[in-house]
Amino acid sequence: RLPLSSLSAPSASSSPALLPQPSPRSGTVAAGSSPSWSPPSTSQPSALEILAALIRSSDIIKDRKKGLRTVRNAFSGKELLDWMVSNVYNVSHAPNPGLGGSSSSVGSPSIEDERERKSMREQAHLICDIMLREGIIKQASGSSKSLRFKDKSSLYCFASYTEEDAQLPPSILPKSGHQNIGFIDCHPIEIARQLTLIEQELYQHVTPDELAHQGWSKADAQTRSPHLSALIQRFNQVSYWVATELVLTPNLKERVSVLKRFIAIAEECHRLQNWNTLFEIVIGLSIGAVQRLKRTWAALPRQSVELFATLSDFTSPSQNYAKYRKCLAASPLPSLPYISIYLRDLTFIEDGNKDYIELDPPENAEDDG
Repeated sequence: RLPLSSLSAPSASSSPALLPQPSPRSGTVAAGSSPSWSPPSTSQPSALEILAALIRSSDIIKDRKKGLRTVRNAFSGKELLDWMVSNVYNVSHAPNPGLGGSSSSVGSPSIEDERERKSMREQAHLICDIMLREGIIKQASGSSKSLRFKDKSSLYCFASYTEEDAQLPPSILPKSGHQNIGFIDCHPIEIARQLTLIEQELYQHVTPDELAHQGWSKADAQTRSPHLSALIQRFNQVSYWVATELVLTPNLKERVSVLKRFIAIAEECHRLQNWNTLFEIVIGLSIGAVQRLKRTWAALPRQSVELFATLSDFTSPSQNYAKYRKCLAASPLPSLPYISIYLRDLTFIEDGNKDYIELDPPENAEDDG
């Protein structure tokens, strides 16, 4: 725990603060005030860096769901302030029986305790304001430019990730062990991860020359575009696998579970920005044989129905896949794009333009000389 004196706002008579102080809006410094804060020249970590390290290792850092999106390593404003008051400020209101305290007063804070706690929360709020202004934390939505920390359910995350944050997540193993593992025994997040790794491996082998002259659609496609052909074949395999897994499940209850699982996998692919596999699953669920399973779709939970409707709308080809293209353009890298759209665009480019350009003037052109 950090001592209160290292994090609280300093008074006029105290020693220089370890925290950055808010600088004036203009470039001048008022008379009698200290200049704006600058990082210390020593290699020792500042109080803010120590505090950030403590927050990173706390239990308030979790993956949070926000619609179809999952925010990694996020926390709410209220959770952060509650954690700071409980852990950073080393104050305990529980009486010590060995010092004459009465056990009957446990759990009944006095008015002075409440005032002190309120004061500590206000100081913690000020520190969070400074962390937000200094760029240590940021709003998870990324849309708000407000530099005021909100003590609400607003989600925040660290502005930059360290090498420790980038470590691969642990595998989610089936609870049934390693024998007789079926599709329903595997966690949807782990299935989505493995599908993404397979797609990434295929994408990495595709070279630019395989995209030239529509080589993937020629009779000798396996020779001209071998890796691209493998990616196309993989797309069709996954789509038909989705449909086959559902149709070959005889029990209605199990079939509903399989359908629900595929929708959850598609949602996780959306979060991982694995757009290619997302389209594979949605197209597989849209095959006629699957859509005719009326009782299965009717028994699907409402939340899964709404989620599939959202994913279907996102992958809709209307207006030349406008929603997907807009999301792809705004999404940060890395991502695995939907390969079919690129092949379609390349086809229109090659079919709609001449292979050669005539450089000689037409015969009927007049000689200006």
